[in-house]
Amino acid sequence: MSPVWLTHLVASEGGAAAHRRAEGLGPDVHAELVATADRFASSSAVLAQRCYAHAAAAWQAFGPPGFRRWCALGHELATGTPRCVEGALAYYAVAPAAFGQGGLAVAAAWCDLARQLASRSPRLAATFLEQTPAVLVCADALPRLHAWVAAGLGLHDTPGWRGGAVAHVYFRAEAEVVVVLAPEHYGLWAKTRLVLAAAVRESTSLTCLPPGVASWTDAERASFLELVLRFATAAPESAASCYRSLPLAVARLDPASRAALLATLGRFDAASGPEVATVTPVLGAIVETVPAVVRTAALGLVSEIVERSSAAGLAALRSLPRLYEEAQSGGIERWFRAGLAIAVGNPAAGRAFFALESRTSLAVLRAGSTAATLDETQAVWRRLIQMLSGQPAGVRVQPGVSLRPLLEECPAENEIALPERIDWRPTHEENYRLFRVLAAVLAGRREFGTYAFMPSVDRAEGSPPGTALTAFLRGPDQPALLEELFLLADGVRIHHRLAVHYPGLAADLCWAATCVLERAAREDSPALTLVLDTLLALAVGGTGDRPAWLSADVASAVRSALAPLAAPSATVEHATARREPHPGRTRPVRRRRARPVLPGGYSVGPGRDGGARGRRSPDGRFLPRRRGGRRRCRRRSRRAGR
Repeated sequence: MSPVWLTHLVASEGGAAAHRRAEGLGPDVHAELVATADRFASSSAVLAQRCYAHAAAAWQAFGPPGFRRWCALGHELATGTPRCVEGALAYYAVAPAAFGQGGLAVAAAWCDLARQLASRSPRLAATFLEQTPAVLVCADALPRLHAWVAAGLGLHDTPGWRGGAVAHVYFRAEAEVVVVLAPEHYGLWAKTRLVLAAAVRESTSLTCLPPGVASWTDAERASFLELVLRFATAAPESAASCYRSLPLAVARLDPASRAALLATLGRFDAASGPEVATVTPVLGAIVETVPAVVRTAALGLVSEIVERSSAAGLAALRSLPRLYEEAQSGGIERWFRAGLAIAVGNPAAGRAFFALESRTSLAVLRAGSTAATLDETQAVWRRLIQMLSGQPAGVRVQPGVSLRPLLEECPAENEIALPERIDWRPTHEENYRLFRVLAAVLAGRREFGTYAFMPSVDRAEGSPPGTALTAFLRGPDQPALLEELFLLADGVRIHHRLAVHYPGLAADLCWAATCVLERAAREDSPALTLVLDTLLALAVGGTGDRPAWLSADVASAVRSALAPLAAPSATVEHATARREPHPGRTRPVRRRRARPVLPGGYSVGPGRDGGARGRRSPDGRFLPRRRGGRRRCRRRSRRAGR
């Protein structure tokens, strides 16, 4: 008659399969398997079932003597002092094949380690046996498990209650932690669990490796854990923040850049933990802004700063994107050396230098850059504009660089728009020269009547002079590209007037147009601003080839349409392509405006909804519909003309 525990086991699908395997070994062997498992039934029916489930596999893998030794190991756990029935359950849950090539020798060593832990806590032993079966197949399983248990026992024996509590968390770690970490780093893992437990509430963060860390090198993982441990001595919350966010932040970096960044972070002192934690989520993005060929060298320079002052080093790390935007590698290295000399004698001044908050820092940095900046030159351009136009000028920053600067929205306030910096050309002198051209164009608008535009009565009666132009161009019923096209047309007019009245500027104006054509030739998909600047450059006689993306027919048509604006008699009204009402009619008749066609087939005209906005251009602005629609509007215009 079968024992009760076996009857219940056979009723399950897995138990029935195990029972068939045991019966297949013959009646005598089967009887021994049942009798061996039945010894556990008095203390735990589940233990008897676990033993019997793998008994046939153990008999086949280890042979009769090995099977008996296999059973004895579990029996010692279950009945020894102290008793560890839960540990025996975990032991018998492991298939014999999972012990790898070491077989029973590995099983015996594994159980010996569990008994060491059971002397402190049977629950620790059971947790150890439940979590580490996946380690047993490793070639170096036993050295790893010995080191793992030693680090855990050291944590458990830490004075105070917290060490014993955190030891249970330590042994609940996923098997991946034991396999991935180097055995000499288990102690670091245990210490970081102890300090993070006070700040981390979710147990997953304490028992699993952060995402991506498994692919790091041993040195990188050690540096990471040492960093977290150092920060935790002063601010556990900051250490926990770095532990969670740093692996995700550096996930996209190449291995060399990641290693260099971790080495740099490893030099920060404990007190800088809160400040480093605030920037940790974006560290990867900061490093990616540095050209790949110089990243390692740049982070090495930052490391030198951190050794002198953590605050100055963090400021330098944050400044990396701006450094490589404004200067070249040679100038940046010179900037680092100059700042390091300052930080040695005055850490506060060094932090301000590396944060780009001091004039000295900016001066040293820009000395190595070919860009011309508005901060350094705006006084020159204000005087130039006042000299040419007879009116003072304030300056505001215009986004981007264009030969068609933004209009003054309120000319009475005397505020003109210039770009923050120009770095189109390889030398500082050439970029400075481009600034001079833009300032001359802004002065020419004032001198040659751009803001003298007066609206017709039916559009904006009573509009004050100066503001009427922008009000007309940005009216709700105007095409979205009207202002951009006006800047193109009026740019041609101003160019020719400046060249005639100031011959010394003529060469600069033509040279700037040539620069635009050279820049356009390097682009495959230009933004709208560059398209219109290119048309302006061609219309004013810039030397250079027409870019491949611009149709010859379009370029010829635009040049022909803009040619009348070169005449000395051309006014801003000609640039707006508008006529006043016919004196003999009660209803105003407006000339149908020509619709220039841009690359991509776009033209100026109302959208499908009757407004001025249609599809978007590559740089995000609204573009009107393509040519060929709304013929009814044309017929209405013809009828009104009759």
